[in-house]
Amino acid sequence: MHHRRPVTGNEFVGGAAGDNKESSRINDSAASGSVDGMRYVGGLVGRISDFGSAVRSSTADGAVTGTVFVGGLAGFNNGIIDAGIASGAVSGNGNVGGLVGRGDGGEVNSSLASGDVAGRTDVGRLIGRNDGDISDSSAQGSVTGEDNVGGLVGRNNGGAITAGVAEGLAIGSENVVGLVGRNDGVVQDGQARGEAAGEANVGGLMATTTPTSAIAAPAATPPPYRTLPADSSAGTTAAM
Repeated sequence: MHHRRPVTGNEFVGGAAGDNKESSRINDSAASGSVDGMRYVGGLVGRISDFGSAVRSSTADGAVTGTVFVGGLAGFNNGIIDAGIASGAVSGNGNVGGLVGRGDGGEVNSSLASGDVAGRTDVGRLIGRNDGDISDSSAQGSVTGEDNVGGLVGRNNGGAITAGVAEGLAIGSENVVGLVGRNDGVVQDGQARGEAAGEANVGGLMATTTPTSAIAAPAATPPPYRTLPADSSAGTTAAM
C-alpha cells in the first residue's frame, strides 16, 4: 500500500497510521507525503506502541516535522522495525531521528535512514534516543543539533547497538559524534565516516560514556573520521 497525501495533526501522526498497537502489523507499505505534527510524528507511523507490533519492509520519503518523538519512519518505537527505509528530511526539538525519534525498548534491524536531520537534544541520523536494540543498520546524510548529536544515535540510553554504520556530517554544541553522541549502553562493531563539529566532547565514535557503558572494537578498522573546529569547515583526519 502506498500513501501519498500530506498528513497534519497534533499527536500520533503518521503517513500511513497514527498509532500501530495491539500486535498489529504494517508490511510492504510506503508513504511519500509530508507529515507535520507535535508529538509522536513519523513518516509512516506516529508510534509503534508495543513489542507485538511491527513494521517490516516499509519505506517513507516525505519530509517530517514535529516537536518531540519525531522520526523519518516512526516517531516512537516500542515494537519491531525490520528492513525499514526513510529518506525524507526530519526536523524537531527533542528525540529526533532520521528513522526513529525514540526507540523505547523496541528493535530496529537491517534498516537505513538517509535524510538530513535537525533538532536540539538527542538527535541522531538513525535514532534520536535509543533505549532498545539496533542491529545491522546504517545512516547517511547530515545531522545538526545542540546536545547529544550523533551520526547514528544521539543518545544510547541503556540500549544495545551492533554493527551500526554512520556516514556524513554531524554539527552541534556538546556531545557531537560521528556514531553516538552520548553512550549509556553497549556499542559493538560500530563504524563512522565523515566529519563532526562542536564546542565540547566532539569525536568520531563516542564523546561521552558512563561507567556502566561498554564499547567493543569493530571487527575491522573503521574508515577515518574528521573532527572539525566548531567555526571551521576544515580539520585534521583522525583514524578511529
